[in-house]
Amino acid sequence: MKRRTFLGAAAATMAAPALVQGQAARTLKFIPHANLTVVDPIWTTAYITRNSGFLIWDTLYGLDESYKPQPQMVEGHTLENDDKLWTFTLREGLKFHDGEPVLARDCVASIARWAKRDAMGMRLAQLTDEMTVVDDRRFRIRLKRPYGLMLDSLAKTPSNALFIMPERVAQTDAFTQIRPEQLVGSGPFTFKHDEYISGSKVVYERFAGYVPRSSGEPSGTAGPKVVHFDRVEWHIIPDFATSGAALQSGEVLAEVREADRMRIEALKRMFMRFGVEEASADVRARTTYLIQIGYITMQSNETLAVRMSRIPEYLAIFTGQMPQQRELDRFFARHGHEPE
Repeated sequence: MKRRTFLGAAAATMAAPALVQGQAARTLKFIPHANLTVVDPIWTTAYITRNSGFLIWDTLYGLDESYKPQPQMVEGHTLENDDKLWTFTLREGLKFHDGEPVLARDCVASIARWAKRDAMGMRLAQLTDEMTVVDDRRFRIRLKRPYGLMLDSLAKTPSNALFIMPERVAQTDAFTQIRPEQLVGSGPFTFKHDEYISGSKVVYERFAGYVPRSSGEPSGTAGPKVVHFDRVEWHIIPDFATSGAALQSGEVLAEVREADRMRIEALKRMFMRFGVEEASADVRARTTYLIQIGYITMQSNETLAVRMSRIPEYLAIFTGQMPQQRELDRFFARHGHEPE
């Protein structure tokens, strides 16, 4: 098994939230791991806000299950001038939730705000000579020197992800929170700020004007984002005793167990794709999954630096090999971590 591929595939699999789906055909009910206290995914690195962001906004590029950047909102890009001039072209038909078209100037403003808070964005900004709008569907980034992680930066899924917002919203100071009533998305769901109750309930509704990619297969955050529900409800249960009581409900417990089974099976298949024997793949999948559940349940509060420092040993345990430094450097860069 390639350690770099395992890093990407495992992260993509574990990033998918465990959903609790009721029997209603068009409404999805979900109990998230935390309360959504902040709705601005650029102002905070909280994963609960990042998860909410992927419902509300779309990204220029997505990451597939192999952690490879794939075009999402963009039709494609060209590279010129010794890999220093990038020109990006948006897909046709993209709309914000207020009905306005997504334009190149919205992308430029969104990148600029994101680059003031995200580590990879800051690095990109340092290497950027200028970022300009060509026309409604095209914008350019001229670099001071080639940057191999350009697409990885634009496609990153760890916080802070680069979500595309209207220019007027993206012009909000990067150190000032965007309020719930200001959220105007570009993704598959609208945020129902009139039904938002922090600590209790968050509601999203399908945006009829969203246009998924016409080609490819859903993979990670890449590919067509086809919506199968009219409404998504997050029900916040912050108290562990209450959460435990909810699991005593036969219906809820059955749904949670099925979600657990599906995620363990997905991890098992991932290990088997890389040549791990089935019985061993099953144990490795359960170990990976239960460790992640433990982090959430125990409300682990380790810093990013501490968790990143443990990655080499995690890789050794899960793959049987110590990672090479270049593999670690690439992984750390994708997560905005700079080892001391």
